[in-house]
Amino acid sequence: MKTIGLITDFGNKDWYVAEMKLMIRSLCDVEIVDITHEIDEFDIDKAKFLLLQANRIMPEHSVTIAVIDPGVGSDRKSIVLRSGNKYFIGPNNGIFDYITDIKSECFQIKEETFSEVSNTFHGRDIFAPLASKIICGENTDKYITPCECRGKGMKNPTVKDNLIIGQVIYIDKFGNAITNIDHTYYEDIKRGNIIFGEEKIEFVNSYSESSGRSAIFNSSGFLEITSYKGEYSENLKIGEVVQIEVRRHM
Repeated sequence: MKTIGLITDFGNKDWYVAEMKLMIRSLCDVEIVDITHEIDEFDIDKAKFLLLQANRIMPEHSVTIAVIDPGVGSDRKSIVLRSGNKYFIGPNNGIFDYITDIKSECFQIKEETFSEVSNTFHGRDIFAPLASKIICGENTDKYITPCECRGKGMKNPTVKDNLIIGQVIYIDKFGNAITNIDHTYYEDIKRGNIIFGEEKIEFVNSYSESSGRSAIFNSSGFLEITSYKGEYSENLKIGEVVQIEVRRHM
């Protein structure tokens, strides 16, 4: 099944998502997956993490369109990123940082080759038509040209002596603070003590085991700080200098 995924900050109140879908379906018979439309307006940091998840869950040969685009209509560039056999389309404003690596291929979109382009809705007028052309196997040489891939990547935890120091990279709707510490550190974390701020918290294997603040590896393989049935994110921000320290027994 040909599949196009959508990630936007449009929300579901207005007609913008529907207009993109109708444009896609007018050009190609394709399955459309709404990955999310609830990113906070212009929140590029959240978009980075959600695109990382899209790269994990979307099928081979799929195309994902990302429209978190505060610079639309300016001189900012837009790109097609190929990661393995998956394609991603959107503005070149940092949202693809976490999925860009040495194996990625990047192409700058020749925006001038598209007709009737609005200065405010490239998602409909450029990204949706181009995604349809890619997914349906059309030749796209007219619309894109190779360019250099530059992605900062996700910041790795700092490992020093008996400490693993990470940071919050995403906060989900339940208030779970997801960190950049992945499952490769599982054995160290299971044997060690987890210090969050000034507080020592327990490591659990399921949300129901938690009696308060705790740490757990989520279904995406990242360590998160959670409070069962309660929000834990009131004073947290992505990238804030609030560190998670996992003390390892030597």
